[in-house]
Amino acid sequence: MDRIGSDRAMERLNQELALMGSLVEQQLMELGECWQSFRSDCVERILKIEEQINQKHKAIDETCVELIAQFSPKATDLRRVFAINKMNNDLERMGDQCRNCAFILKDLKEELMMDERQTPIGTMLELAKKMVVTALDAFILGDMIKAHTVLDLDDRLDRQKDDTVELMEQKIMQNPGKVKCFLSQIFLAKNIERIGDHATNLAEEIIYFKTGEDVRHLGKVDLNRKS
Repeated sequence: MDRIGSDRAMERLNQELALMGSLVEQQLMELGECWQSFRSDCVERILKIEEQINQKHKAIDETCVELIAQFSPKATDLRRVFAINKMNNDLERMGDQCRNCAFILKDLKEELMMDERQTPIGTMLELAKKMVVTALDAFILGDMIKAHTVLDLDDRLDRQKDDTVELMEQKIMQNPGKVKCFLSQIFLAKNIERIGDHATNLAEEIIYFKTGEDVRHLGKVDLNRKS
């Protein structure tokens, strides 16, 4: 195997995935701003970012195949390629979830008064963004502490989703004339929770290719273990 060529190809793959992650982060920033004060170009801006994410998705898939075909990576390198391929898919799905949120907000723009924005939705968006950023930092730095932090944050996001659903159900009972507004916020919360689930998948894949441990169903691993 051409070690130098393989290392360069792997580094290029790392950079492409990090760039794709930064695009998802941009989408979440846009969503946070749109939640606070809807802009007419909100959906258009998020869809433009999603187009870039989709292009990256295909390019990274192709690079993974080319790297395996050309260099036949073994052991840790092969784990990393497989993990990046899975992370690539999770980032693409995050882009889809952000698009869904943008369309929901577009439908809500006439109904959502300022007092109705004082719900856990804004906090959920911030937490989802923190999970994505922390997962990307863990990937770039190889930091297992940050990877496990994402897993812990996912529990918080799940609780916030549950709180949002409960609150919206109460509001529906109190004001049935605004069922659409409250149901839409439930759909928003569920899409944001899915973004957190995908960020958790990123963290689990990072732990996998750094340690060789599959923690999807096993909980936390020994952080001192070497690959």
